[in-house]
Amino acid sequence: MRRVIFGAALVLVVVVVLALRGSVSPPTAEPEQVERVGVTGLAWADVVLADGVDRPEHVAADSRHAVFARRAPDGAWRLGSRAVGGGPVADVVLGRAAPAPLKFELIGGGLVAHQTSGDGVDVFAADVAGGARPVATARFATGSFAAAGGVLAVQEGENCLTFLDAADLGRRGQRCPDAGWTTSLLTGEADAVQWRETTPGQECAVWYRLGADATPERVPSGPDACRSALLVRADDWELTAAFPPYEVGVAFPGPLTARQGDRVLTLDTSVLNVHRCGGHVYWLSNPGNTDRRGELARWTPGETTVEVLGDVTGATPPRCVNGVLNVLFHGVDGVPRLRTLANP
Repeated sequence: MRRVIFGAALVLVVVVVLALRGSVSPPTAEPEQVERVGVTGLAWADVVLADGVDRPEHVAADSRHAVFARRAPDGAWRLGSRAVGGGPVADVVLGRAAPAPLKFELIGGGLVAHQTSGDGVDVFAADVAGGARPVATARFATGSFAAAGGVLAVQEGENCLTFLDAADLGRRGQRCPDAGWTTSLLTGEADAVQWRETTPGQECAVWYRLGADATPERVPSGPDACRSALLVRADDWELTAAFPPYEVGVAFPGPLTARQGDRVLTLDTSVLNVHRCGGHVYWLSNPGNTDRRGELARWTPGETTVEVLGDVTGATPPRCVNGVLNVLFHGVDGVPRLRTLANP
């Protein structure tokens, strides 16, 4: 009798296992390798630099203005602006000069600049041309910054984010995660600031973005984003890249992959500054460990080709400024130049 029961149980187990196997989804397809193609002849515009501007890395331009840091005769640094294509230079009124080039972001018709001073960081919001509105100021003990969607996010320490209106630096809100959580990878994406939160012992990180009402929203993401060094969403695609394996001396994330459902495309091996700008996703491909120069690459969501833009050789990480692509590059003569692409 016992043998009959054991045999029946064994048959039942086999039936259940086979049924479970039949219900399991098929494994994810192997990543597809895309084709790299060279592209030239895009409608690039060279940014005309003003006198006294010898460092194009401190220049940004949108469709209307170019803003730059320049050294005044007294040795102090100021911000100036001029119309794209040339014309007179106007000072961006910030209230005082600075001992070093200010870092800044163009946001709509204004800009936000920040400068380390003494034991803190001064932040300014001003008009690009002529100082038509009063300069707003704020001060933080320390911090990193990102701007997008009319909001400036300031990270102080490892946890809290403060959100300011980019026009007048008015406080919009704050995000302090629970104890034990760390905030990192703060970036300005196409329409909102974004960041990642992690805690020891939890394998999967959580990504957030700032919603239209200045409320943090969890970014829908797949398993690849859990341990990714970046997250870019383009249409229905999710772009991620693994943290570099420091033990072998690799400095930048990779490989860069794009996922849509079960479909995965391998876009590149080593990347820097991956962001959407216009209808494409741009990044610096295979950057050098010391000079951070490489090839400028872009991908159209859903395509199986990656375009390498040959008109900007020796490029540095690209920026999207009010919807205009900015690329600092070094030609055959080694002289740095800034080019913009108005319809990226």
